[in-house]
Amino acid sequence: MSFEYSLVLYGSCTLAGLTCGNLFQYSISSIQQFEKEISFYNKLCNPKDLYLVVLKLTSNRAFILLYRKAFLKQILSNIEVQSFLASYAYQSFEIEDVLKHLQSRLISRDGFPHEIGIFLGYPIEDVKSFIQNRGHDAKCCGCWKVYHQKSLKQKRFKQFDCCNNIYQHHYETFHQFQQLLVAL
Repeated sequence: MSFEYSLVLYGSCTLAGLTCGNLFQYSISSIQQFEKEISFYNKLCNPKDLYLVVLKLTSNRAFILLYRKAFLKQILSNIEVQSFLASYAYQSFEIEDVLKHLQSRLISRDGFPHEIGIFLGYPIEDVKSFIQNRGHDAKCCGCWKVYHQKSLKQKRFKQFDCCNNIYQHHYETFHQFQQLLVAL
């Protein structure tokens, strides 16, 4: 699967401006080629407030965060979010600093640090409840496990599914990635 198609398939809700971020895994055969692709797509996406950052890189795969800087900045300005992240040793709430700390936490662990949900735009109450309940007893599951306001979030998940379907269909039909980049 091409890098561009992966962006569409796994990042459509962020490309469309519906959510702060999407995380996806991408198989790579050449680190140099992959770095060129990241650079190319950042140049294409950055003017629309879309950014790609590699959170973890191995010899054959990368974990990539596609995010909207303005959305993330807004989330990081929330006092409750700052307090929550501070409990995981985040000291600065500037985007570059939090992403570096998230990268270091991801690299130093076998699994994903659960606060990653904040970077993906998941509601803080669900992120906290997921951690407290160790992933159990959710009221429903979609893009994340829901513990609060089930019906509201189920409607949101339907919006996400619709967006994914539209973006995938458009890309498969027209192969015009740039038309899928929404500036907010």
